[in-house]
Amino acid sequence: MSLLIATVLLLSSVAIAEGKVSIDWSIRYSYAELEKQLASINQAYPSITSLYPIGHSWQERALWCMELTDPSVDKEEKTGIAVLANIHGGERESAACAMYFAWWLTENSSSEQVSDLLRRYDIYVVPVINPDGYEQSFVYNTRQNLRPVDANGD
Repeated sequence: MSLLIATVLLLSSVAIAEGKVSIDWSIRYSYAELEKQLASINQAYPSITSLYPIGHSWQERALWCMELTDPSVDKEEKTGIAVLANIHGGERESAACAMYFAWWLTENSSSEQVSDLLRRYDIYVVPVINPDGYEQSFVYNTRQNLRPVDANGD
């Protein structure tokens, strides 16, 4: 069974816990609001999450990565999994899905299934790879990253 199928089955079999972090999943948030939500998740679950920038966009927005893992198990014994979302600016739903995945894992981290997952894997969630395009997509839908391009080379 593939890891993706196993994860979907796992997520559907565990009841959602009463959460420490409340997020309304029916709203599409600005990038600044997503940053605050990531910080809230990290503050609520510091023993299993790390939050750090992995770079910056053309317009100097931080590219945030949330690492989820059980730190009691040596990293060399685990497989790394990357969840990268919102590559195209106007596909905001992908950012929401990645955010939900990180939130759900933390909110259910006390369950046996999620605890086992965090013991076996280092999970890296980057909910928005293209924060400039993400923000611009609230004005008009765009796939671009907004970095200026000289199309004709002059």
